[in-house]
Amino acid sequence: MNIFSMMLLCIQKTLPSTYQRVEYIQSNSYEHNANYIDTGVRATNNTTIEIKFAYYTNQVSWSRIYGGDSNLRTQTYSNLEISTVCYWGADGSVQTTLPTTTLNKTYTIKQDKNYLYLDNELKYTFNYSTWTSSENFRLFSSGDGDRDGLSRIYSFKMYDKGNLIRDFVPCYRKSDGVIGFYDFVTKHFFVNKGTVAFTKGPDV
Repeated sequence: MNIFSMMLLCIQKTLPSTYQRVEYIQSNSYEHNANYIDTGVRATNNTTIEIKFAYYTNQVSWSRIYGGDSNLRTQTYSNLEISTVCYWGADGSVQTTLPTTTLNKTYTIKQDKNYLYLDNELKYTFNYSTWTSSENFRLFSSGDGDRDGLSRIYSFKMYDKGNLIRDFVPCYRKSDGVIGFYDFVTKHFFVNKGTVAFTKGPDV
């Protein structure tokens, strides 16, 4: 282990000994509801999410990175020109397209209530409105339809009115190799709700 890796481990939160942290979790199916994580939270206009992700294939047309219902979701469109589209409540059909992404490069999207950031740069301000999602917030998918996303997720955080309510790190359970996200807030291990297995990244 190099010095950088040792320093990183020192500043990271420590998982219970029954789990092994990995770099990322990768979804492997393009079909809706085939592989996704249900966070158990219904987003509102006071929700903030922050997610670090990467695409490993350009076959992602109309697939989701995350989402609940149409109020809060990010999807991709066009196989070769991979772009991200975000929606916000009362804006209806109004959407914003983030810059075309590069395969295997990590990006961080943050939706802080009605503000949208990409890699800490403000990209769009949506009209503020009051709403509550009709579907639980998911990773790799959304409850409102279309395809699951073929992507890798490295980390995920969710806030409600500024209070941290989910803090996911990718890992697997050592006893049986099941892959999922450990949440440092609820101390719960969130696993795949679909039938197509995830792939894990290298151990950290």
